[in-house]
Amino acid sequence: ASARGADAELSSVLAVAGSPQTRKRKRGGEASAAYDEQTAAVCEVLRRHVAAGAHEARPITLGDLLPPDRTDKAIAARTFHALLALATAGEFQVRQHGPFMPISILLA
Repeated sequence: ASARGADAELSSVLAVAGSPQTRKRKRGGEASAAYDEQTAAVCEVLRRHVAAGAHEARPITLGDLLPPDRTDKAIAARTFHALLALATAGEFQVRQHGPFMPISILLA
């Protein structure tokens, strides 16, 4: 339930051409890696949905946010790319226990 609507939000964010401008995020008083405005917008959507699902028995997965049967492949790929950049920047923890297994997303 917490992931409901994430696919539409992410499609909307990613439908707009990415801005070449970058911005730096701060976590705990430390500057983290810079990333573009579109990735920052994806971060806000993901953060909101992952935080809303924090009370659930299992972590939110990429499949919960972007159901494969109704998500455009290009949107899924761009979201995944942004998620990896955000995980590298320390915004999220991303886990996959094996090939073709669900990709869990946790707040860092």
